Amino acid sequence: MLSLIAVLYAFNLYFIASTANNVTVALLQMLSSNNTKENILIADKYCRQAAQLNADIALMPEMWNIGYLALFPGYNALNEEPVRDWLELAVDRSSSYIAHFRALAIELNMAIGVTYLEKHANGTLPPKNSLTLIDRFGREMLHYSKVHTCD
Repeated sequence: MLSLIAVLYAFNLYFIASTANNVTVALLQMLSSNNTKENILIADKYCRQAAQLNADIALMPEMWNIGYLALFPGYNALNEEPVRDWLELAVDRSSSYIAHFRALAIELNMAIGVTYLEKHANGTLPPKNSLTLIDRFGREMLHYSKVHTCD
């Protein structure tokens, strides 16, 4: 049996789905900013609300660290600066962004699916649209990078 609880908070909406196996998942639907520090604070707040509603797992929207801002704003073939600016927003798995949610998962005793624009280890390849699932003990349980199809 699947029960849904919808919580509306100032135009931000998230759903909690609970299954018969007693695993409760909070799908966080938050209004993002184009600032990583602000997005950390917003997600922190909603993770805390999900924990108060007894969620076992909180999942963020795609590429939450950058708020899915326009990938290449103002791009044209003669100006590569917007692309470089966008690439600089990518973070790696050892970043303070991920570390914040590791600590929060431990504090809240709740798994958190953290989404972000991930920097490649060698720093030269294009970044990846990634999710890291952190368990309630702060351990990385899953890492997934989305595969984009060709246009």
